[in-house]
Amino acid sequence: MSRLTEYTVLHITGPDAERFLQGQFTNNMNDLAEGSASFSACCNAKGRMVANFLIAHFQNAYWLVLPATSAALLVQHLQKYKVFFKADISDKSAELDVLASLGQNPMYTAKGDQQQLTLQLTGELQLIISHKSATCQTEPQGLVAAEKWHQQRMREGIHWLTSEQSEQWIPQQLNWHLLAGVSFNKGCYTGQEIIARMQYLGKSKKTLGLYQGPDTSTENQQLFNAEGKAIAQVLECHPDTNGGHLIFAVVSADALPENLFAEQNSQISLTLQNLPYTVEKTE
Repeated sequence: MSRLTEYTVLHITGPDAERFLQGQFTNNMNDLAEGSASFSACCNAKGRMVANFLIAHFQNAYWLVLPATSAALLVQHLQKYKVFFKADISDKSAELDVLASLGQNPMYTAKGDQQQLTLQLTGELQLIISHKSATCQTEPQGLVAAEKWHQQRMREGIHWLTSEQSEQWIPQQLNWHLLAGVSFNKGCYTGQEIIARMQYLGKSKKTLGLYQGPDTSTENQQLFNAEGKAIAQVLECHPDTNGGHLIFAVVSADALPENLFAEQNSQISLTLQNLPYTVEKTE
């Protein structure tokens, strides 16, 4: 079995929970029916993401899955606004495990029982929220090594913010709107004005790109174009089963370049990879 030990679960309940989260999260909570799930994010007043996550509505409660370090920052941020609402936020890391799974089910669904909840991220990726007492009883079929799951996640174009990356990026700069993680017709929420202005009145010159190559880049490392200009910042790097590494980078350019370089004037390049929600690069 594969536990994603760096992930945790936040549990949000209360008579005002939906109204409270509607004013804070980028998805439309009114559209999140019982048994459904969605990508979402919580932003500061400048439209920069405090954290991004998967949120599910199940058994009259909201379940958020995200990296534990980001969860702590998110709880701290939400507490500033929660005082006006009857809602409770609890970290379930002591009670629940997050398991990695690959499956072929409809997108954005949530199904489970009192011991386990299966969340569908995309057509391939699943997360299973499991009570620790039930984890050892989980059938290994469908569960995968954490590294393989993360490789598939990156190939699906999904990046979860770390605590160090909190409040740096507007959702569109990490392609979050292309994963239906942002609603542009829900009305006001914290950061909404900046996010909407970028969508309708401007164009971000910073875009998340997936690259593959022999490089072992580290977080925040700069990457260079063929002219030796630093135009990208590494967000994440994982070994790839096909050899080399998969690298998420935020690229500052009108269009994603075919190749990036870890060093100026280097002959060893990183090659742009197609993401399922973007137009394929030309050969």
